[in-house]
Amino acid sequence: MIARYTRPGLGAAWTDEARMQAWRQVEIAACEELPALLGPGDGPTAAELEAIRQASFTGPVALIDSFVDSSTVSAMGSYANGLLVSGLLDPVTQASSPGVEAFVKAMNSESPSAPKDGLAEHSWNGFDLFGQVAKTISGDITAASLLKALQNVTTPITLGLSGPWVSPNASNAPISQYPRLSKDALSYIPEKIEGGQLVATGSRVYLAS
Repeated sequence: MIARYTRPGLGAAWTDEARMQAWRQVEIAACEELPALLGPGDGPTAAELEAIRQASFTGPVALIDSFVDSSTVSAMGSYANGLLVSGLLDPVTQASSPGVEAFVKAMNSESPSAPKDGLAEHSWNGFDLFGQVAKTISGDITAASLLKALQNVTTPITLGLSGPWVSPNASNAPISQYPRLSKDALSYIPEKIEGGQLVATGSRVYLAS
């Protein structure tokens, strides 16, 4: 919008504040429909819905890194700075990470202009897992053969951005009910958005040992 040619009412509709308020209204509408979608007794209670309607963005907002894509951060403008993030993967700004180095190298080689954000990292990590598991399949790679190969993995698969994907056996798993979750899978890196990028604010936190 060009300020000198913009009426106050029209300009107010395109501010960052108005954009955030519109997103908030969408979230409120989604919460209001959850009981109908999930069934009686599920979703927020009437009191919780009222609290959601009255809430405003006055405190820190937290999200996980897979939701941090460049277009969303850009649309949020200055509101993105300082948002807290639980990083399941090493952030791109953590240049000392071998996984980040491999990710950036691959992105620069295959698609130099593509954004290197949290969403891209998770996609790349998923394809890395797919490729390593697919190598173990003899014959055609189908949905059924891939699922079977995933279920048969016993040796931890090292993914550069997140660490081992699977525990060798139930006795070594931090949570016995979920033997395929390694201690690396049950961890996060505290991060924040700064200057449009994810930046680590501390070392990886392990939720189970």
